[in-house]
Amino acid sequence: MTKFPEYQDVLGKFQKGQLPFYISVNTLHSSSLLHHHDFAELSLVIEGSGHEVLNGVKHGMQPGTVSFLLPHHIHEIHNDSGNCIRTYCCMFDMNIIFDSPIDAGLGKMLLGSGQIYSSYVNLRECDIAKLSNIFDEMIREFQFYLPGKNSLIRAKLIEALTLFIRAHDHSFDLPAHSNNTKTMDILRYIHLYYAEELTLDRLSAQFELSVPHICRLFKEHVGESFLEYLHQLRIQSACNLLLSTSMPIADISVEAGFESYRTFSRVFQQHKGVTPSNYRTQHK
Repeated sequence: MTKFPEYQDVLGKFQKGQLPFYISVNTLHSSSLLHHHDFAELSLVIEGSGHEVLNGVKHGMQPGTVSFLLPHHIHEIHNDSGNCIRTYCCMFDMNIIFDSPIDAGLGKMLLGSGQIYSSYVNLRECDIAKLSNIFDEMIREFQFYLPGKNSLIRAKLIEALTLFIRAHDHSFDLPAHSNNTKTMDILRYIHLYYAEELTLDRLSAQFELSVPHICRLFKEHVGESFLEYLHQLRIQSACNLLLSTSMPIADISVEAGFESYRTFSRVFQQHKGVTPSNYRTQHK
């Protein structure tokens, strides 16, 4: 039977004016379905063991395992036999981070999850305690209507995400000019809508900038063209689907945002050096 990821509508749960953020402690008694959603997700395993398949890559889950998923990353969780998995889990709109130019550098690092660095990490004991305390504080703020509630939740969320980034054995040095706010707004928009018909003209209308101006922003602050960046996102999405699902490759090309299978196949081989079919066979 063909395996398709289920779309979960998280945005529909929030009322107008409400902070687009949700946090809970979840207990998984059995395996979760393969799914994706509009929101980013940060989770920490409290108890139990099992494994997660995140964008087609399997990793173990144990107390202290923290995962971060960008919108539309595909994942499923399987608990070990006779084992429940308890996790802290918070879901949020990426705008919470990108709305402030001060946090643009953190936002750019987060966009590299699953590509530049791993989407999960096993924390040290001291960091487990630290992150658990942060989650507990976010839960308390989320449950009550106290002055400054949204500001404190945002501050704690940024603290939690920073701890996740720092837990990786990876250099995140960024050029001084990488915090260009307009460029970050455009990158965030592309990450949300890369699977749609996305063109320079659409970006021009959305951000009220000329096409040449957007091209210059990409050259100066991203180091590659808009089309190159878009193709990278779409090919990564296709790879995730190839490994996570049994969808026909023609359907995957459409799901990843390519208008024609011929273009998809050509761009895929340029990026991966093999055909989509061979990639699935070699890596699955």
